[in-house]
Amino acid sequence: MLPVEFDRRLKQTLYYGRNRYCPICESRLTAFLACSEPPRPDARCPVCGLVERHRMLWFVLRTHTDLFRRRGLSILHFAPELPFARAFARLPGVRYVTADIDPEKAMERVDIQEMGYADATFDVVLCCHVLEHIPNDRKGIGEIARVLKPGGWAALMVPVLSERTQEDPGVTDPEERERLYGQHDHLRSYGMDFAERVESCGLSVRAFRPGDVLGEDRMALMSVADKDVVFLCTKPR
Repeated sequence: MLPVEFDRRLKQTLYYGRNRYCPICESRLTAFLACSEPPRPDARCPVCGLVERHRMLWFVLRTHTDLFRRRGLSILHFAPELPFARAFARLPGVRYVTADIDPEKAMERVDIQEMGYADATFDVVLCCHVLEHIPNDRKGIGEIARVLKPGGWAALMVPVLSERTQEDPGVTDPEERERLYGQHDHLRSYGMDFAERVESCGLSVRAFRPGDVLGEDRMALMSVADKDVVFLCTKPR
């Protein structure tokens, strides 16, 4: 048995329970672990290490896209999470590229605001909790739209904290950003009007709210929060 698989099975045994379920590593657990500072309880899976937003994203990718059924996809994945990267790299015939501004965290160093890829290069773009860190997020979204093939789609996630986005380029103090936007390195606090920003860049958007697609019982089982919205964005053919 491979070390990674052995480690997964060992943790599944140690943390086994009926109260929580992680759809990514398919683990049934007593509870999720706290993470972040200040601590966010019931968040991190002790087996695969991923958190609430990842469980929501995985569920939507599994149930509302062709990612796991279609052969030969070209995928661009920003700020890749290791368990996701392992799963996507094993898809049949896939061309899987990971990207990050930090070259040590991905295959290629890429500024999402100014990608070096040709137009219509990828079938799929995955971008989870990146755009809130980007000075010109509209330019980043426009670049995502540009590198998508016609008919291609992007799964985008940002922290959704209200109905309307709040931002002020004049706010540069980390403590003030944390007070206003929830984290010292966030440049804005997004609302559900994030969909309007994406649509202004030429993509159609379907917003998947946890309460709508999971229901209260499954939200509790997976410990997913209301803010964990997945925006599935499609480029017209």
